[in-house]
Amino acid sequence: MNRSPAPGRSAALPVIDLGGLGPAIPRASAVAAALDAAFRRIGFCYIVDTGVDPALVEAMFDSSRRFHALPAEAKPGYRMKENRPAP
Repeated sequence: MNRSPAPGRSAALPVIDLGGLGPAIPRASAVAAALDAAFRRIGFCYIVDTGVDPALVEAMFDSSRRFHALPAEAKPGYRMKENRPAP
């Protein structure tokens, strides 16, 4: 469930493995407890083996990079829920 971070990542953040996790998996409560502890102690963690398509994860990071590259005055025009510029 908790693993060492990949090389170059901070050892201060816990790594929580969701691989094969589902509601009928006995370790679900242990994973939930690890997430609870990480967010209460540090506020962040690395989550691995999510089952999310790596292309989708990369697309999300690409969108984030493009957003943060915008000038500050352009950013307030974006709505969080609709993911598009405000009218």
